[in-house]
Parts: sequence; C-alpha cells; structure tokens
Amino acid sequence: MEVELWRDGDSACDTLASLPNDFRNIEEEGPSNGAISRRGTLHVNPDSKYRRFSDQLSFRTARSSISAARGSAMMSFRSSMAFSFITAQSNPSKLSLATRSAASTPAARKENHWIQILKRRGLLPPDSLEQNWSGKGQHVEFTNVKKVPLEPEGRDLSAMVDVVTCRRIRLARKRIFFRDKLSREEAADEVSHLQRLNHAHIIRVIGTYVLPAARSVNILLYPVAEYNLETFLDEIWGAELSADITWTAAQLFSKASPLSPFQLSALSSLSSFFTCLTNTVAHLHGAAAYVIKHMDIKPTNILVRDMHASSALPHPTRFKAYLSDFGIARSYDSAAAADTASRTAFTRTWAAPEVVANAYADDDDDARDVRRGLPADVFSLGAVFAEMTCALAGSWHLAELRRARERNIDGDRSFQGNRAAVVGLLEILDDLRGFQSGGGKADVADREMFFVFPIPLCVRMMSLDPDERPEAKEVVGELRRLRGWGKGLPDDSCCAGVADALEPAL
Repeated sequence: MEVELWRDGDSACDTLASLPNDFRNIEEEGPSNGAISRRGTLHVNPDSKYRRFSDQLSFRTARSSISAARGSAMMSFRSSMAFSFITAQSNPSKLSLATRSAASTPAARKENHWIQILKRRGLLPPDSLEQNWSGKGQHVEFTNVKKVPLEPEGRDLSAMVDVVTCRRIRLARKRIFFRDKLSREEAADEVSHLQRLNHAHIIRVIGTYVLPAARSVNILLYPVAEYNLETFLDEIWGAELSADITWTAAQLFSKASPLSPFQLSALSSLSSFFTCLTNTVAHLHGAAAYVIKHMDIKPTNILVRDMHASSALPHPTRFKAYLSDFGIARSYDSAAAADTASRTAFTRTWAAPEVVANAYADDDDDARDVRRGLPADVFSLGAVFAEMTCALAGSWHLAELRRARERNIDGDRSFQGNRAAVVGLLEILDDLRGFQSGGGKADVADREMFFVFPIPLCVRMMSLDPDERPEAKEVVGELRRLRGWGKGLPDDSCCAGVADALEPAL
C-alpha cells in the first residue's frame, strides 16, 4: 500500500455545518396507509406527534420514569443518574435543569479517550445540530456490542468498510484501528472535516462510536454507494474488455456500437461528474472560514450512487458522485497556509510530482524543501479526469490509457511518471473530437457526444509545474463558459445543494 505515516499541521475550523437533524423526530414503526411514504425523506416537523428517536430505543432507562419526571421541577440525584448515558447527549430537553446539570458532571460519567478528544476539539455538537442515531448522542461509547443499535447487512465495501442499517437507514461503517495516540487524532481529523462540510457531493458523517475493549473507532457515513469510480468504469466496459471487444470514440460518436441501456445512462452520468467533482474541490479550496486540502483524490475515493435504485431525491442524472475519505486531509486558515513542506501520505499512482519528489528525497536534498499546496489536488483531479475522458471515448481508449502507463520501463504506473504518454493519448482524442464535430464522416454535434470535457484544460491540470495548473475555481469558470456556448455540458445546479437528507432503504 502506497502510504506513509505523517502528521501535518491542522488549523482549527470553528464552524459546524448546519446539517438537518434527520434522526431527531422519526417514527418508530414502518409507514402504513396515510403515514410517511417509504420513499420520502425522514424530516419531521419539530411539533410532530412522533417522539424523538432517542425515546424509541430501549436501553437501561425506564420510559415511565422519564414521563413522570416531566411535570416535576426537581428530580432526585439517584433518578437523574438512571438517565445519564455515557455521553450527555440523550435527551436533555425532556429532563429537568437539575438532572441535566447532574448528568453533565464528571462524577456522573467517565469519558473515554475518544470522547475526550472530540470534546477538546469542539466536535460534540449541541442538541440542535446533533444526529442522534443511537439514542445516546451522535458520538457514543457503548459498554457492550449488543447495545449498538445497528444491523450488519453482511456486505463489505472494502477491508475497513461494511454496510449496516439503523432504523431502515443504510449507513457505511468505517472502522479505523488505533495504533497509537496519533492515530486517534487522525481519525478525529476525518470526523472534523466531514462534520463541518455540507455539500451535495461530499459524504456526511452521521456519528461515531467506540467499545471499551476495542482499539478502534467506528465512523458511520451516509449515503451508501453501489460503486466507487474505479468499479463504476469497470462495470461500464468490463465485459467488453474481458471479451477483447474494444469500441473507439469514432464508433461511439457514429452510433455504430450497440450500447446497453445501463451503458448509455452510466456514460451520460459520467460526463456530469466533471462539473460536479470540480465544484466539490473548489468548495474545499475556497471555503469562507477555512481551506481543506484533500491530498488523496483518486477513483477509489470517489463514490458513485445509483439514485434511481436507492433514492427518491431528485437528481438530473441516474448516477451521482461523492468525494469521500478525508482521512489524510488537512485544513488551513488560507490557501497560502496550505503550502507545506512536511512529508505526507499519498497514493503514488494519482499523486502530483512535487508530492512524490518530496517523499523520496533525502533530508539534505533540495527536493525535500519542495512545498505542496492546493495545486497538488488539482493534479490528482486532472489525472482522474484523464481516465474518465478515455472511458467516455470508448473501451479501447480506456484500455490504451492503462497500457500506456504499464509500458514504463521503470515499473512506474503513476500519471506523473507517464505524463507524456497520457497527454499524447489525450491529444489524439482531442484531434478526433475536432474531426467529428467539424464536418467529418460522423458529423455529430457536441451535445450528442458523451465526450465533452475540454482536453487542453485537463492537460493543464496535469502540468508538472504547480504554478501552471489552474485553480479549481478557474476550472469551474471555464466549464460554465463552455456550457454557455451550448457545448452540451451538463447543468451543475445540483452542486449548489446541501448534503443528502436521510432516506429509509427502499
């Protein structure tokens, strides 16, 4: 695995994203006639007759005791102790002031190291922002695994991620093992970034939990996606590549290839990912209060969700892309502060040349002082766009891109190590596109093509010199300008939305 342990400086992000509290008031039983639609979202009016989610779960507390406490101005300390959970997040609005004070005192509960880290970093949200999935708060320590209100589906998304269900909500559970105190801080970094971000194309954190004996933390994420970008491209062209059937851009543009309905919808959606992912990275790099450097943009960290199969939320295309895995991301007060020289973890295949040079330089080497900032993310995004572009051009071009990187005599499969070969293949596609749209045999208008991303812009994004790469916001502006010329680029209205609302499994 191409990673190295490191620790880069993080500056504080002071503002929590105002995500809707989807778990606050939802119905215990499934919908019936006249009830909430199964395909509807789980937002419920605060004045709803349905009780809070935390009231629905049965732990060690008695529901009748809480009901009796509502009309009293004071409650005995013994009673208050019966309702104080390991986190003081259960349901303070329905307890008396004396109870809330007692439950929040150190004597009432013992916080473990994970909760202490989150508390110190200001990551325990107030009740109004809390995603109370557990009935005990958003970030919880359970005393026993049997008390965790999650049902595993038996489906693993990766070695560290599986799918669980919490009251009909499907969540991805990511387990991070604690090697030392530093790894706890790194896990808190990922929670910090996701909890403060609220964007339509970024996965959202629902909560975390730990168990006393386990040296790990479990992070619950939403939504669950059917693919990542790597498996999505394999799903589009895998059968053709396995059977050695290769379609070229010319065949696709002339409608000569027999594409399946899935391939048509997948390729159409893929062409929209350029705009969506660029807007997402621009959001990270241009946030008002802070700047986030992702540092690990690659196909396996881009999730693809089938909106028709798993969601009732409106979306312009069948498939939707999400940026995920902020495990090695870092936040800064400004773009200038994001230029750092310390060694970082990275995935070599998709990493920028300055990142690779710095990692393998000796301590007395000049390359050791090379600074890496936000342009490193732009290079990685450009490499991803190169693969997406070849996939849109046809199965032959996708296979040729992979073969071109495999021909490296030094065994280097990275984009920065094979930039000349990658750029050469992209320029061939650019010439072909000009021929097709300029009166060639196929004579197909731009808007009828899947292949729409401006290749010269992609080449600039992969410049070896960081100063020559465009900023993410410049790429967004260029795509909007091209769309204004009627070039067939998909609308980016979905990128202005907030994180997906929770929905019950269909």
